Amino acid sequence: MIRLITKLRKVVSIFIKYDKYDIGERYDPSSSFADTLIRHFYARLYQKESFDLRKQILRQYRYVSILFHIRRAIRKLNLGKIPIRIVFLAQEPCTWRYMASLYRACMSDSLFKVYVVNSEFVWQVRDDCSEFLTQNNIEYLDGLVKKFRFDLLNPDIIVIGSPYDDLRPDQHGTANLLRFAKLVYIPYGIDFADQAGKFAKQTFGYDTQKNAWRIFTRSKKTVGSFRKYGGIPSRRIVSLGLPVIDQYYLGSSSEVLPKAVQSASDGKFKVIYAPHHTMDGWSTFLHYGEHIRQLVQDNKDCYLVFRPHPGLMETLKLNNLMSEDAFRSIFVGDRSYLYEGDDYYGLFHWSDLLISDASSFLGEYAPTQNPIIYLHRDDGWGLDDTIKDDYFKSCYVAHSKDDVTTIFQQLKNGVDPMKSERKHHQENISEGIFTGGTGQRIAKYLREKLA
Repeated sequence: MIRLITKLRKVVSIFIKYDKYDIGERYDPSSSFADTLIRHFYARLYQKESFDLRKQILRQYRYVSILFHIRRAIRKLNLGKIPIRIVFLAQEPCTWRYMASLYRACMSDSLFKVYVVNSEFVWQVRDDCSEFLTQNNIEYLDGLVKKFRFDLLNPDIIVIGSPYDDLRPDQHGTANLLRFAKLVYIPYGIDFADQAGKFAKQTFGYDTQKNAWRIFTRSKKTVGSFRKYGGIPSRRIVSLGLPVIDQYYLGSSSEVLPKAVQSASDGKFKVIYAPHHTMDGWSTFLHYGEHIRQLVQDNKDCYLVFRPHPGLMETLKLNNLMSEDAFRSIFVGDRSYLYEGDDYYGLFHWSDLLISDASSFLGEYAPTQNPIIYLHRDDGWGLDDTIKDDYFKSCYVAHSKDDVTTIFQQLKNGVDPMKSERKHHQENISEGIFTGGTGQRIAKYLREKLA
């Protein structure tokens, strides 16, 4: 054992002597002896289209340069004296908002060296974050065209806000990212599943979640589900709340709507209608969509913004249920507007009422402290035990068109009998739901764990 320790010390001393890689803030690959070897080894790693993720990761780590591990060990010993290198993978604007407050918290802390790498989100259409990042003066590295290589950056943490490897470029898949750093997973919206278990795996048990170093979830209620569907140990799941909730407290405003809409809706009862896209499970659009539009049409003192799930229109088209023209025509005309943007928290600030079927909005809307009509589908998937009671007890639950009409008229007239008890149940949905600050809490956690 003594001989082994002595040999390791010699290896480390040789590494420090010949490797000029700056383990602090500066990056100079041309002078890095270790980078040259690491690139040499990585170039020979065979990538298969389909693979057993665990075996693939073990294989990659088994044959990676020993200098890579040594350099990591040196960095780890010095974290706190040198910055923690944290990379945010930005796929598209909506996904970015799920981790934006953590980005801001890290940027304001000198203990973090922050990088943003542009990726893309490939679902129905291709979307990336480059234009959004540029408009918001956020510096980023190109992960698409030039395909910036993470091994050259030597990060400590990579933060991702989507569990779907098949919706990311191959170079940003879980197996590839794990070669370079620990993964931190931030759920996209309120993380819950359905009673039938259709959504459970993608919410709690995809490869991204199963291999994340830490998952930052909304509540301790979800810990059991991550363990059940992903086999993820409790120590890797941290219940500090969701950064997406911070969006409400970071200055989003109704300016996301055109001036004409703001003017026309001024003084009226403002309603958001937000149906889901799962036609066989949660969505109630075909049952209630036209009815809700007619309700607003009949009540001249109301204004409606229709904000469907981004996948709803394509789902209707693919299943030959409705054409795009027919879909868009439902919510045209007086006192109605179709909003397809990603800053829905601006809509929350504008509104007086949310109408939605099972979706993350039922929880994310809570900071407004305004009423919610939940369109429950009796023949659908239902809600899992982590969220069911909180949604049912904090929302007005409608099972029919008559229910929708009765509850709508009641709330429009200022009668809100659940107002006093609603907040109590919504507090259980997520940590910090009425205070914000989740990004700061997560940054503090990362400092304490790594520095």
